[in-house]
Amino acid sequence: MSSGSTQHQSRTPLRSIAVQGLLILGAMVAVFLAGTIRQGATGIFLMVAGTGMIFLSPNRIVPWRYWILSGGILLCASSSLLPQSWFSVPAWRMALQDFQVLPSLPLVTMVPRESGYWLIILAATLLIGLFSVGHPLRSNVKIYLALLGTLFCGAYAGVALYAKMTGWEYPFFDKGMWAPPDFGFFPNRNHTASLLVTGSILALGVIRQAWSTKKMGVFLLAVGALALCVYALLFHSSSRAGVVFLLVGAVIWVLALGQSHRSIPLLVSSVAIAIALLIYFFTGTGGSKLRILEMVGIQSKQVEIGAEEPAPPPAGESAFSDMRSKIFYDTARMIWDYPFTGTGLGSYAYVYPSYADKSIREAVALHPESDWLMIAAESGLPCLLCVLLLLGILLRDMRDLRGSPTWSLRWGIICGLLVAILHGLVDVPIHRVELGWWILVLAGLAFGCPTGHRTERNAQWVVQRGIFAVGGGAIFTLGVLLVGAQWFSLPPFPPYRAAAVLQEMRQLDFAGKTGDAINLARREIPLSPMSRGLYRELSAYLLKNGGDPVEVDALFSLERALNPVSAKLPQSQGKAWLDRDPMRAAPLWGEALQKQVRIHNAGVYANVEEMFQNMLGAARSHSGLASALGAYARMSSATWLIWIARAPKGSIEEAAKDAEFLALLDPEQQRKFLTTWWNVGDRQALAEFIATNPAWAEAAWPIRIRQWIEKKDFQSAVLAAQERYAIDLKLPEPKNSEDTSMNLAETVASLALRGNLVTARRMIQESIQAREPEGIRLQCILAMMSNDWAAAWKSMEAYLRETKRGNLP
Repeated sequence: MSSGSTQHQSRTPLRSIAVQGLLILGAMVAVFLAGTIRQGATGIFLMVAGTGMIFLSPNRIVPWRYWILSGGILLCASSSLLPQSWFSVPAWRMALQDFQVLPSLPLVTMVPRESGYWLIILAATLLIGLFSVGHPLRSNVKIYLALLGTLFCGAYAGVALYAKMTGWEYPFFDKGMWAPPDFGFFPNRNHTASLLVTGSILALGVIRQAWSTKKMGVFLLAVGALALCVYALLFHSSSRAGVVFLLVGAVIWVLALGQSHRSIPLLVSSVAIAIALLIYFFTGTGGSKLRILEMVGIQSKQVEIGAEEPAPPPAGESAFSDMRSKIFYDTARMIWDYPFTGTGLGSYAYVYPSYADKSIREAVALHPESDWLMIAAESGLPCLLCVLLLLGILLRDMRDLRGSPTWSLRWGIICGLLVAILHGLVDVPIHRVELGWWILVLAGLAFGCPTGHRTERNAQWVVQRGIFAVGGGAIFTLGVLLVGAQWFSLPPFPPYRAAAVLQEMRQLDFAGKTGDAINLARREIPLSPMSRGLYRELSAYLLKNGGDPVEVDALFSLERALNPVSAKLPQSQGKAWLDRDPMRAAPLWGEALQKQVRIHNAGVYANVEEMFQNMLGAARSHSGLASALGAYARMSSATWLIWIARAPKGSIEEAAKDAEFLALLDPEQQRKFLTTWWNVGDRQALAEFIATNPAWAEAAWPIRIRQWIEKKDFQSAVLAAQERYAIDLKLPEPKNSEDTSMNLAETVASLALRGNLVTARRMIQESIQAREPEGIRLQCILAMMSNDWAAAWKSMEAYLRETKRGNLP
């Protein structure tokens, strides 16, 4: 071999070290910024990757089969840019064509600009991945870069632990989210868990290799990082998937490590450590432990004090009792309609409401809770097949390396990647683009071109070098634009544009420039046609600025059509009409009630009664609106009960003649009905109803008590309550006054026997002030002994309330 060739080979590892090191550092920055700085995080990684692609030529020729499958992925994902007229059109999309205010949507994807952006990101991702594969590392270098990745995950865990334990506010995290995670700086707890799991499995490979090669410094650092990641996952993260896939990943790594690398001491120590950790985990406290126990049915779901119990799932829905499986089902319907093209990258959240059936709820699902379903739904089944083929070929090309002395390290990196992919079956770690960069870096380290041994600069190398250089320039430019959009006032990119425009509109309105805000919305809608927020804001400003009510109504209708399951949309739209045309609110609120009932019937907690009460409260100051809502009150027995409580005189008596309505009431609603009748209706008619309907005796019991109280027959009320609740209203046999073991009742009995009622009452009053129900019971007994039945009833009522008995009107 020539000296020139030798020098060339000695230089190539340095380029590869630089490339892989830069990619790891870029991924680190992206992950740490992912909580808030979305465009900036992506931009920094792309700038780093683009720089490497421009200046550092590949160390190996990347097999063309990788290029072909990567091209197939991109081509299949691009098929959503084809004309919609080439394919069958779902009925819900045909219905949208009737809305003249909706811009024309000629392509399969309904968000072409967002799909175009994500296609560019996908192309950049594939090209960076191929470039990384073209820079394999020797094992003596790879272990240090793998350690760097492990330390990065450990550092993330350490910072997250510090923030949780001290209350420190991490500066690059959106603290204004409606449901921020309790641990980590991703908006989704499973994203943090996925990062820590990959770091943990990666650490296993580093530890095994460091032990074999006697690199004790590397060994100790990797052990420390592993300990941090595992501790955070087991005792601070509330992600069930994190614990499950940590165990799965470790088992896969050990079992598939290979006989030459899997020694008896390794197996014994692994099992011992796993058992110790599991015992410690299940005997300790932690959100993930509680959620795992709930999942397997060992522990009931925890409900916060004061929170409503969730509605039970309806009959026949047991197969879809978990929200994740319900979203899977509805996503499968989406794939059925778009099997070849998908709905378009970035379109899932816009299209999902039209398919929400089993998973119906107020919130819009941003993803299908699965990376694999996300690929199939947005890019089509052919794209998913190409992804699987590429993954399979990459894994197949690793077979010949299993006998290598450094296989434990490479297998640890591969397992870290595989566990993220497996996690993608039940969540979307890879679709969080900042976390996706980290997983991409792992793929490059894992699959670094083991089959390409040619380093000469032949025609193939030159072609690939040219592609990487040109692509790197484009990727670097895209990164610069993203950084500029984040920090230097350049226009935001499509996925973030609509939110930025909404913010700008609100600022204009706040400054008194409502007309400018309206014009901005009109310009933006053709560019972001599926952004529901734009229609909502434009409608609000038109109402505020005296706009055409016909146009407002059309915009409201389109907004509801784009999210046909939401109950809050028509409710808020009706509220928006109150100052302009209150009667338009009635049908909108009726629609809101229908949707709220549907959500409730699907097994999701939705307070229909509270919604209707709020509507009636808002309608009080608008003549005729409350009466108009009566047409929608019979939507459920609960809303009808609320309505008759506020309806004109005589309405409740009319309702009492409606046998069909009465048959719908459960025992609690029967009691509410009678209580309402007692409070606002004809009490004589109520007495007759109770007398002629013995089946309502249980529900009528509180009313009978009130009837006795109204007649001042306190004795009957007290004795009836005593009998119903089996309350002991007798003093115990008095004991010797010198007995110091007497309880309060025995002490009062002893004092009463001696006629010392003053002391007895004082002791009872002290007990009542200490909020002890026993004191109230004894107060009732003394009142009965004094034949003061009015006072006895007062004490009885207080006792019933204090002991949570009874439900008196």
